[in-house]
Amino acid sequence: MVSSSAAINRMDSLIRQDFGGRGLASKAGPNPLQAAAESLAGAGRILIATGFCVRAFMIGETDGPPGAAILADVLTGLGAEVGIVTDRHSVALVRSACEVYGRALPVFEVPLVQDEADAFLSRLVAEFRPTHIIAIERPGSAADGTRYSMRGESLDDLVPGLDLLFGSEAAGMTLPWTTVAVGDGGNELGMGSLPFSLRAGVEHGERIFAARGADFPIVAGVSNWGGWALAAATLLAAGARENTEGRGVGAADGLRDAAMETEVLGRIVGLGAVDGATKTRGLTVDGLSLETYLEVIRGVHAAYREALS
Repeated sequence: MVSSSAAINRMDSLIRQDFGGRGLASKAGPNPLQAAAESLAGAGRILIATGFCVRAFMIGETDGPPGAAILADVLTGLGAEVGIVTDRHSVALVRSACEVYGRALPVFEVPLVQDEADAFLSRLVAEFRPTHIIAIERPGSAADGTRYSMRGESLDDLVPGLDLLFGSEAAGMTLPWTTVAVGDGGNELGMGSLPFSLRAGVEHGERIFAARGADFPIVAGVSNWGGWALAAATLLAAGARENTEGRGVGAADGLRDAAMETEVLGRIVGLGAVDGATKTRGLTVDGLSLETYLEVIRGVHAAYREALS
C-alpha cells in the first residue's frame, strides 16, 4: 500500500508527460493536484466549463468533454451538485459523455455573442451559487482579449469567452468561489496563473497564453488526463477526510474503470467530435493513438487502486 500523497504525486508525474511535444507539461513543474483535490473533496456546488471548437468541422474536440465527464461523475458521487457549462459546438458531446456514466446533469449552453454570454454567466452564477468552478480544456482570453488556438488563430467568432467565471478585470476582486483549471497548451482558461517564463517554450506562447489565472492550475500533456487525475485525487482526499472523521473510506472507492474512456470517446466521435491536433475523426486525442492515450489513464487508475489496497 502507498500513501494517498504518494499516489497523487505518481498521478501528477504521469499526466505531465508531453508526448505531443507542446512544451508546457514537461516544463511546468509539479501541479497543486493534492491541494485542488482537498478543496474539491468538500465542495458543495460545482460548475465545470469545457468545449474547444475545431473551426474546420464546427464542433468540439475529443479533449475536454471526457475529462469533464469523469470529474462530474466523481464529484456527483461525492454528493456535490454539478453543472457543466459549454457552447453549442460541444453541448451534445458533453451530454453524451456524461450519459456513459449514467449521469443526466444540467448542461448550460452559453450564447455565442459575447455580451449575451456575459449576461448569461452573471445570471448563472447568481442562481447556481457555485462553491467551485473548474475549467478543463476551455479557451481563455489572452492579454489582448482574443481566444486563440494553439496555431495562433483567433476563435472569437466560435467560442464565447467564459472569463467572467474566473474573475473580473477589476484589480483586487475576490471571487466567492474557488477556481481550478486544467490545460495542456497555455491558451486555456485559468492558465494565466502559470509562471510567465513558460510562454517562451510554447509555440506562439507570447500571443496565445490565457490571461486569467486559477487558484489551482493543473497542467497535463492532455487535458483529459488532468481530469482523470483530479477525479482520482479528489476521491482519495475525500476518503482521507472520512477516515479522519471516523467514517471509513467508502467514498474513496468510486473511480470508474479506465476502459469506460474508450466508450466515451466512441460516443462523442460518433457525434462528430474531432481530434484537435490532427483534425480527424477517430479514437484519438491530441494526436495520440488510443493505446498511448489510455496508458496514462490506466496508470492513474493503478496509482489510485494502490492507495486503497
